[in-house]
Amino acid sequence: MNTVMRTWLLVAGLGAALVLGSVTLRAATDPNTDTNAPAQSSDPNASNDRGLPEVSGTIKAIDLSAGTITVKGLFLSKIITVRPEAQISVEGKANATLNDLQVGDRVMVTYHRNGQMLIADKITRSEASRRSNGSSPSSSSSASGSTQ
Repeated sequence: MNTVMRTWLLVAGLGAALVLGSVTLRAATDPNTDTNAPAQSSDPNASNDRGLPEVSGTIKAIDLSAGTITVKGLFLSKIITVRPEAQISVEGKANATLNDLQVGDRVMVTYHRNGQMLIADKITRSEASRRSNGSSPSSSSSASGSTQ
């Protein structure tokens, strides 16, 4: 009886693993699933950052001519393209620009992928960032043309 029960459990376990593996494989190879596309909303005023990837970290470089920032997260740095339509918020100033950000700022960036490029949708710098890094708007000389 013990051997029969073990055999039955082994067969059931292998069957469940096979079903889960095939479902996972199908989801990963489904051509109708675009995991890099930004979330779409029928409401034009709705925030589209739901479900998009985010990175939180410190700005290590800003390249104004290329329109990019390099954000150092917990483990990796990411170079993110900041287009004019990106929402940038600095201490509650909703219409901030790339010029309002500085190397050393702590930011949260919501972005989407376009091929290999990371494109910022929303960048938020907190007031705590200003106090913690102790820099003033004129103290970031490397912000205008630095790259990674």
